[in-house]
Amino acid sequence: MTSIRQLKAGGALLLAALSTFTATEFTTYNEFVALTIIINIFTLKRVDLKKQPITAPEVISVLPEIPILGDLLNNLYDCHYAKF
Repeated sequence: MTSIRQLKAGGALLLAALSTFTATEFTTYNEFVALTIIINIFTLKRVDLKKQPITAPEVISVLPEIPILGDLLNNLYDCHYAKF
């Protein structure tokens, strides 16, 4: 879906697949989570960012390994726009 610029639908599918992702022969889990976060930053409302990617245990476990992405996500949610 994301390859044909349907980011909202593609982002929803990526979020749904976070907990069951096993296709590590295509991409690493960290890259999959990063792609999921980046696409959903553009498509989800601020309230939905908190509900789905920010508080998802799958994302929380990966964010320490990708600190720049964690900073971007949290600063966007907390409205610290100057920090990114």
